Amino acid sequence: MNAFLDALHRKGVRAVHLGMVTTNTPARAFYDRLGFHEIPVADPGPLTYLGRGTDRTAEPTGRSGLKS
Repeated sequence: MNAFLDALHRKGVRAVHLGMVTTNTPARAFYDRLGFHEIPVADPGPLTYLGRGTDRTAEPTGRSGLKS
């Protein structure tokens, strides 16, 4: 996953997001360890949406995970 995020960052992609089944707690723990944060969605149904910036050297600020 880190190689993927690094490659995206080198291509100019600033952030990524994903949807996962909320009950998949092992996946959520995995994404939490990678620095993903929850993205509020009005009616997510059975999903949780997560996102993070692709720059692993930057400290995320705010909900977008991007520096201002």
